[in-house]
This record gives sequence, structure tokens and C-alpha cells, in this order.
Amino acid sequence: MFRSHLRTAIAAAVVTALVTAGGAYAVDVVLNPGASAVVVEKPVTIKAGERNPVDFPGLRGDKAGEPLPKGYVAVGYRVSVTQGREFLYPSFTVSCPRGRRLVTFAGDGPVTMQLVGPNPFTRRTGVGYRGKRSWAIIVRYNDNEIRSGQTISATIYALCR
Repeated sequence: MFRSHLRTAIAAAVVTALVTAGGAYAVDVVLNPGASAVVVEKPVTIKAGERNPVDFPGLRGDKAGEPLPKGYVAVGYRVSVTQGREFLYPSFTVSCPRGRRLVTFAGDGPVTMQLVGPNPFTRRTGVGYRGKRSWAIIVRYNDNEIRSGQTISATIYALCR
């Protein structure tokens, strides 16, 4: 009984420290060695005129490697998944800068996203993220192509206007 309370207290302290630091978020690796882990790094903002990282679906005239069109901002979240004994599909909320609204999403690697809803606890059948400031997503990857102990990474982008 004491051990479970101690584990809970340590986990709460670690999560609080990670959240307050504003850095990367790690899931369940401190108390459970060999567990799957997901790290979502601090978001990076790409402004209009800077190099467009991906070809955003539904946006005319944009191509990866060319300047991001005027009036748009892309927010990139670098996500790394280390496979452990069990599969892990965490969710987090993607947000646009203040005064901007979501247009579309894209990714640049083997880690992708599944759109969820306005927050990670709301499951939606329809997708109504356009025009919202933030939206929750679930981190997805092909669990048949990743082995225990292997790490894969990609960046998930939200395009905002």
C-alpha cells in the first residue's frame, strides 16, 4: 500500500516538474522501466515567408520547401515514440497562436495524428476543427513496424490563419 502511494506521489511530482518546465513531456518511463514512452517537444512556430515544412492538404499554392504563404503560421510539434512492452497512443492539444485559427493539419514522418475533438476527452465523429484556436489529437503510428526499444520521430504541424 505504501509503495503505491509513493509511486503516485513520485509520478505526480515528475509530471508537475515537466509541465512547469515547459519542456518535453514524457509518459510513464520514470516508474515503469521498459514501458512505452512518448515525448512531445515544445512547439515551434513557422511564420509566413519562412520555409514551408510540408505540403498542407487543402491549401492552394503551397509546396514543401517554398515560403509559407502570406497570412499563415504553422505550428510544429516534434513527437518521438519509444516502443515498450505495450502500445501507447497518447493525446495532446494543438494550439494556434493568439488571434489565429486552425486551417488544416499535416505531418512529415511515421508518427501521425488522429483528430479527436476540442479536448482530449471528447470523442467526435465529425471533424469541426476549422476556425477553432485549438484541437485535440491522438498520436498514431504503425505499431506493426516498430519493435520494442525502437524510437521513431516526426513533426505534426497545424496550419493557422
